Amino acid sequence: MQTAPRALAAGLAAVVVGLAWRPERPDASAYHASGFPDCEAFQGGSLAQPTLALTSLIFVGLGVWIIGDSRTSLRARLLLGATTAGVGVGSFLGHAGSDNGGRKIDSLSIKLLVSAFLIYGLVRWLGRDDRLLWPWWAAVAGPLIGAELVWPVTARPLLVLAIAGAAVMAWLAVESRHGRRRLAGSLAVFGLALVAFWAGRAESSLCSPESVLQLHGLWHILAAMGIAFTYPAFRNETA
Repeated sequence: MQTAPRALAAGLAAVVVGLAWRPERPDASAYHASGFPDCEAFQGGSLAQPTLALTSLIFVGLGVWIIGDSRTSLRARLLLGATTAGVGVGSFLGHAGSDNGGRKIDSLSIKLLVSAFLIYGLVRWLGRDDRLLWPWWAAVAGPLIGAELVWPVTARPLLVLAIAGAAVMAWLAVESRHGRRRLAGSLAVFGLALVAFWAGRAESSLCSPESVLQLHGLWHILAAMGIAFTYPAFRNETA
């Protein structure tokens, strides 16, 4: 299965749906008053930011595919697939609503996902049994989430450290030339995703709140593609 092209196609389909979802004129003034960090203006319908909410669902589709992939152990695919789908749900809730409750779920779900890939890479590198995946994941994800809830200022630095750790563990766990080429490709895609994220901020000179094309939505698609490249590198290494 060509995961990355299909993930891209699913994301683009979600964008098309988002483009068509314009029940009322965007309220850019209400958006700017909210202080939300991404660009798309709030809508008057049931989805506050339709393009961003709908492109989030690409993670749900990718997570379901991972869970159904029998070439990986059940424990591993449940952990990686569930946390990937969870990011899609969290991001959807964060962009579908106009309050900060959904944004907090979005932020926490990302930490669950990054922790899952970090621990999976660590277990593979150490050659340990998959039975350790879930308890080790809980041991990492729990403090990350607790720190954000108790001391919010630590949220971004801890996430950066966790992402760096996940990248290092992935590189160490995947030793084949083919696998590392995949990982190098995924890192390049993640780099492009970060550019889209940065350019899609509310304060960016490229921000156009009323536009139906949103760079933050492209961030969703590219980040999902990065995961779509990373996961098969792990799977092929252990098949």
